[in-house]
Amino acid sequence: MLNRISAAMLILALAVAAPVWAEKNESTLSLGDQAPPLALNFVKGTPITLEEGKGSKVYVVEFWATWCGPCRESIPHLSELQQKYGHKGLVVVGITDEGTSKVYPFLQEMGSKMDYRVAIDKYNLTASRYMEPFGESGIPHAFVVDKSGRLIWHGHPMDPFMEQLV
Repeated sequence: MLNRISAAMLILALAVAAPVWAEKNESTLSLGDQAPPLALNFVKGTPITLEEGKGSKVYVVEFWATWCGPCRESIPHLSELQQKYGHKGLVVVGITDEGTSKVYPFLQEMGSKMDYRVAIDKYNLTASRYMEPFGESGIPHAFVVDKSGRLIWHGHPMDPFMEQLV
């Protein structure tokens, strides 16, 4: 009887600890690691997954908001990158945690100035997977995912070095 109780307690302890371990492992994300999956609701452009682009696509995963002045300044630059390198496999994805009531009017206002995919990270799953492990909280902030699906850079989307990676 004691062995069954001990086994049950061990199973319960592992079940409770497993999410903590998974979260801990994810928070150890480093450059060179496989990029975490995207958990997004696409509101502009065709939805994508990083997995489908392995071997052929480079992704710029950028976090922004409609109220963010520096984000507004980086939007034309990201559109330029998409236009310049899209034929070579670059895919820019702008990610916000704001709702559609803010995002749709903003997209209409921006028009062709924001010429790349846009998605909403409703529950901040993608932001927590990317931003938190690097201790980042400020926006705009971009990550570059190479053709093998690995994170190879992160920083301000206007950083000239980013263009060398795409």
